Formats: sequence, structure tokens, C-alpha cells
Amino acid sequence: MKWFSLLAIENENAAIQVVAMPWIRDAISETERDVLEWLRWIAKNSDTVAATVNDMPWVLDGITEIERDTLEWLSWLAHENESAAIQVVAMPWLQDTITDTEADVLEWLRWVSKNSGTVAATVNEFPWVLDGITDTERDAVEWLSWLAHEYESAAIRVIAMPWVHDNVIDTEVEAIMHITRLKDDDDEGGYSIIETILALPWVLDGITEMEAEFLDYIQRLDQDDHESAAAVLEMPFLKSLEYDDVLAIRGINRLEYQEDESMLPALLEHPTLRGGITDAQTTLVTAAGTIREAEEIRRMLNPGYAQIETLAKGSALTPNLKISIVRTGSQRESWTAEGVWDAVDFAERIMQQPLPISHVIVVLNDKSYGENYGGASHGFAFGYDPEREQPQDTYGAYSFQLGIIHETAHYFWRLDPDWVDEGHSKYLRVYVRP
Repeated sequence: MKWFSLLAIENENAAIQVVAMPWIRDAISETERDVLEWLRWIAKNSDTVAATVNDMPWVLDGITEIERDTLEWLSWLAHENESAAIQVVAMPWLQDTITDTEADVLEWLRWVSKNSGTVAATVNEFPWVLDGITDTERDAVEWLSWLAHEYESAAIRVIAMPWVHDNVIDTEVEAIMHITRLKDDDDEGGYSIIETILALPWVLDGITEMEAEFLDYIQRLDQDDHESAAAVLEMPFLKSLEYDDVLAIRGINRLEYQEDESMLPALLEHPTLRGGITDAQTTLVTAAGTIREAEEIRRMLNPGYAQIETLAKGSALTPNLKISIVRTGSQRESWTAEGVWDAVDFAERIMQQPLPISHVIVVLNDKSYGENYGGASHGFAFGYDPEREQPQDTYGAYSFQLGIIHETAHYFWRLDPDWVDEGHSKYLRVYVRP
């Protein structure tokens, strides 16, 4: 009776609506008691919101736990930002019934409005928010709410981008997530790096899967080495974004995560890269990312030490396939690039799907793999024993090709556990006959 009396005192019209609800007439469950509290707070904070909510079919016909949670978030929204609450309760998908996804998005819409009235007013008018909520759209609102909390001006710039307005897809949500994660309460440098990213032309005009992947890797680098991430973002190769640029940032990330902290400086501070990485240097930078010793990285970047042979020859399933052989001192063999192409074509025919990478970079250097192995896949490129490129007999040539097929096959399972990755890559070799 407490909530009825308070409601009657604070908003008589709302009290009349509430006491007429069918589920009030029998007994009051714990869930319904909670709802009466939230309906009272809605009415206390906004006559307009209360009048609308109290007429909604899903409020009148009985209360579920999801509906109780929804009314809680609406009550907080009405308390903190009445105009945003009025926008939200007018959304068509809120009228009939409430799903888990819709209840979640109401929570995040509340947090958006709490953190920024400007962002809330815009988000609440997005067509993809008004016409119903998918899981992807819920996730987009969640990350926008966090961005509004961490860095409001950046959130305002993001919601002004055309690709956020019309609809959002998974790739775009990933981009918003990575941008948001660049800033947290303990990272003052996150402001400047977000500003740099939001000024990049390829971020402004829409987000592709490749661009979302790059943002993922730059955000990972920033977590451990903000200065290096900021320096990379200013380099010439990122004025536009190509696939090779993503491979380069992945190579850079690998060096950052090595125990030897001199590995990444050996690359980024090399005189050859004094003016920043250029488009012409991305293959070499990617190759350097496979190396296990800082001194060998320095040698690789020295002019004339590494030779790069590139074959642009599409396969049936990867029309834009490119293969690069990076040698550091081994004799050039004209058939190696074609041999790698054969391995890709073979793997795609067995798997019946395209290789998950369109530029295969093979680094023939004994510092690009472990001492007890003849090769190693790093996901963005693979290292291979340069001596195997010089077979002494037919079996040696066969063994070389087997190894190339094995390392190529790793691309299909690079995100799986090691036993799956290694096992399946070995399995693919049984199809090959000498």
C-alpha cells in the first residue's frame, strides 16, 4: 500500500491508471511489488512518460522479470533525462512486448543519456534504433554508451559519421568497440590517439572488415605501448588503408609481445624507417615481424640485405592473390613463388574455400622460426628454412613442397587451439604424393 499512497500523492492521474491494471486485483508478487516502485518513480519524474508507459499492453497484461527490469531502466531514464525518456517510450518496438535484447538496449540507452544528452538525442532518432533492435544494434548502443562516458566529444563525432546513421553491421560495431577501448580512465593518451583515428579518411567514409581488423591491432598495440601506437598512426602508409597495411601492423604487434623489449624499437627506430613506414615498405615490415632477434631485424631493414620477389597471380577462389618471397642471403630460385601458388591452389581445392589471406609472405630466414623446426606460421606471414629452397634431389624438392603446403594450411586454422591448428595442417599433407 505504501507505493499506492505515495503515487496517489505525487501523481493522481498515474495512480488512477495503475490501480486499474488487471494484475493489481488479485495478489501482488515480489516482481509486481518492484514494478509498482518503478511505476511510482516514473510518474514522479515525468507525467508524459508515465501516461505512455501505463497504457502499454505489456504493462497492462501482467509483469515478467524482463518487463520489471525494463521499467527500472525507464524510471532511471525519466529521472536523469526526461526528454530522452519521452523519445524512448515513443519507439514503436517498445509498445507491444519486450524481449531480452530490447531490455538490454534500454539499459544502454539510459547510460547514453546519462553520459551525454547530445549523443542520446541523436541516437534515439537513428532509424535502426526506431525500427526494432537486433543483437548487433544492441551492441552498438552499448559501445556508444561507453564512448560517451569515456570521451563525449569523440562519441559526438562518431555518431555524426554517415555509416553510423543508416544501419550498423557487425564490422562497424567492432570498429566502435576498438575506438572506445583506446580510451579508459587510466589512459590520458587515449584522447589524442582517438582524435588521430577519427581524422583518417578511411574511417570517415565507412568501415570494411579490413579496416575493423586494423583498428583491432592498433588498439592492442596501444594497450601495451601507447607511444608506438601513436607513432605508427602518423606514418605515411596509413593515409589510405590497404590489405598489406594490416599485415604490417600485425607484424608490429608480434614484435611488441616478445619478451625481448628491444625487438619493436629495432624496427621502428631503424634509420630506413626514419620518415615512417611507406606503402612500398609494408611487405618488408611484415617480414621483419617474423624475426626472433633484434639484431637480425636491423640487418633485414638495411638496404640490400633482403630481396623481395612478388608474384601477383590470382587463384580460382582468391582472384587478387599475391605471393611474396623475402630472402636474406639465399640464392634465388625462380620456381619458389610458383610452388607457393601451387600450395595455395591445392589447399583451396581441398578445403573448398578461399585462403583467409590474400597476400602470402614467405620469409626465408633461419631467424623466422624456432630452432627445432623448419618453418613457422605467424598468421600474417610464415618463416621457412632457406636451405630447403635448395633441394639436392627429387625427395628434397618434394619435402620442400610438403612444408610449404603445411605452413599454408595453417592460415585456415590460425585462431583455433594449437592441437587443431597443427593437426589439421599436418592432415592436409596426406593428400600429397611424391
